[in-house]
Amino acid sequence: MANYVMVVDLHDCTGCGACMIACKNENNVQEGTFWCSNEKEITGEFPNIEYSYKPTFCNHCDNAPCVEACPV
Repeated sequence: MANYVMVVDLHDCTGCGACMIACKNENNVQEGTFWCSNEKEITGEFPNIEYSYKPTFCNHCDNAPCVEACPV
């Protein structure tokens, strides 16, 4: 049996949260809880600020809804 994981190009991730919402809706996760998350890092000083996002997934689904929802 093969095990799959989702790989996201972090340079293309905009932190939209579509993966978090899809996971929450599909798996009926209770209010206030997320199985996947999106960590945001802010670097630099005004006016040269850069944002980077790191989505973290639980990787427990066979047909994960977060994979279909992610635009990148």
